[in-house]
Amino acid sequence: MVRPQVPGQDGVPCDRNTVFKGNPYVPTDSPNIVAIVDDDGDVREVLDALLESVGHTVKTYRDGQQLLDDPELDDVVCLIVDQKMPEMTGLALLRELNQIGRAIPSLLITGLPDAQIAGKARELGAIDVLVKPIDWEKLLKLVAYAVQ
Repeated sequence: MVRPQVPGQDGVPCDRNTVFKGNPYVPTDSPNIVAIVDDDGDVREVLDALLESVGHTVKTYRDGQQLLDDPELDDVVCLIVDQKMPEMTGLALLRELNQIGRAIPSLLITGLPDAQIAGKARELGAIDVLVKPIDWEKLLKLVAYAVQ
């Protein structure tokens, strides 16, 4: 199996056109929301505080369905999602978002490195897969890139 090329690495330019298939919807007259989907309330709280501390508007969700049901879904410009959740996995949420035509720049968080999950995540438009414990500096750089 061929390892997918990563924008910003492997000599691949780091621009939105190389990261996303199709045209992601980026609203121009509404708030740019960074969405966090994780079933662990402590993780949601820490990520929310971190991202708000550097100026991002953040909304948190306990599961993927809660995000999908949010009327402000169209305002989400970056998604941080945990892979392992009881109702809907992170990959399942990315797949569902693609099916409804919402290609949101995403970061998938996982507890264990898994090349197969990483490959599927990138196929579904994820910018990167972050393994716990999370490198906060890398996460902030990737979020900044996604919302630009």
